[in-house]
Amino acid sequence: MKYDFILELRSLRNIFLRDILHFFRDKTRIIASVVQPIFFLGVFGVGLKSALGVGQGLGFDFVEFMFPGIIATTTLGVALNTSISIVTDREFGFLKEILVAPVSRASIVAGKIFSGIFIGLFQAIMLIALSPIFGLKIDWGAIPGLLFIALLLSFAVTSMGLLIASRMRSAEGFQFIFQFLFFPMMFLSGAFFPITDVPTWMKIISNINPLTYAVDGLRNIVFHGVPEIVRNTIIIHSLRFDALLIVAFGLIMFGLAFWSFNRAE
Repeated sequence: MKYDFILELRSLRNIFLRDILHFFRDKTRIIASVVQPIFFLGVFGVGLKSALGVGQGLGFDFVEFMFPGIIATTTLGVALNTSISIVTDREFGFLKEILVAPVSRASIVAGKIFSGIFIGLFQAIMLIALSPIFGLKIDWGAIPGLLFIALLLSFAVTSMGLLIASRMRSAEGFQFIFQFLFFPMMFLSGAFFPITDVPTWMKIISNINPLTYAVDGLRNIVFHGVPEIVRNTIIIHSLRFDALLIVAFGLIMFGLAFWSFNRAE
């Protein structure tokens, strides 16, 4: 079969637009994706800061400390959840129709990944726009960096989600795996507490958690310019190292997702 570049682009675009339209038509999903991070910042951030004075003795504002973690975990949730469309498409027979079309499966995978990136970035932009509610003052110069890390994370997580979805046969099974991965990744990423001084077993798990590097990268940007003693308390690696780790993880997941998608269908 002759390769048709224009047809491949059209297929990628159509798959991308279909997922985007589904997302924006699901008002409940949008509201939940906004309310959940506000709840975490309001309850954990403002609540712990007021009740326990968390962060004050360490030289940083706890709500500001949590904000990068909330961006990362919310991006993780919405990007990973985007991949469930592969499972539902398979259940309703739509995926079979796509696969018999004269287009490569790379276009299908790419379309899904681009939609996951778009939705992840949309969520990050929403959180940044809502940050003044909690008294946060985000430097305008930091926003491109925050969105860049969110983009890398969205790519990596959507690729991971597609790898999982390619092996799932039911939406319920995917949701179980989603919950199994999401909460450990969230709580062991340093999103809610510094992991520079935690037990060794927790450090080991955190070091193999890709979300850790996204949280650390976002925190590098938010806390740029603060005293070095404060940065050493809450930041683990350099921004370049964090970005490279996320890219490496994303490329591995993308390669495995493409391989698995070809084998599974």
